[in-house]
Amino acid sequence: ALGAFAAVRAVAPPAQPSTSASTPAEEGATRIRTSAQLDAALAAAAQADDPLTRRLRFFELVERAEPGELRRLFLSAQMTRREKRAIAQRWAETDAADMFDFLKGLSLTDWERDAEQHDAVRGILFRAWARQDPEAALAAAGSLGHRRQFRSAPWEIVQVVFATDPAKAFVLAAGLPRHSGREPLHDSIWQADPAGFLKLAGEAPTGALNGQ
Repeated sequence: ALGAFAAVRAVAPPAQPSTSASTPAEEGATRIRTSAQLDAALAAAAQADDPLTRRLRFFELVERAEPGELRRLFLSAQMTRREKRAIAQRWAETDAADMFDFLKGLSLTDWERDAEQHDAVRGILFRAWARQDPEAALAAAGSLGHRRQFRSAPWEIVQVVFATDPAKAFVLAAGLPRHSGREPLHDSIWQADPAGFLKLAGEAPTGALNGQ
């Protein structure tokens, strides 16, 4: 989804700023303010003559939406599953905490009505959040206790950190419960850099490698 946003920017770059002052009405026209306006914008995108134009209008709509509007877009019955994941990506990038509040508010029954989609959206949230603030993401995941629909969230976060900073990932993983997947992370670090693994292991907290 992130690549799709970049592709849209390349195909349709943002307009250059105008040298003339904008009126409040003109500024308000670039923002979605009400559910009725949101519905009208969705309808306009759906009425495009060809799929590419519809897709460009959709991404333009998502890019300029505020977090609360992204929540309404995500819940819209007009959105396809693929579009909802693109919305989730943008939502996670702009206000991860708001998206987290939404997901943790879903009951297990609601979650399991479409577990595949919700699991994918959870992954989008925590991977995006990990790129911004992995400690905050882990703290949020840890606040959920043992809710099974979020059990893999810490591992998803640490995986992202591992891609750019294996040493930091190892430190973060040392504090994870065993079921969160820290053993596979240790294997990944060992395979990528055995010498580095041994160094990190020597500096790790007591019990980080043996599950104590």
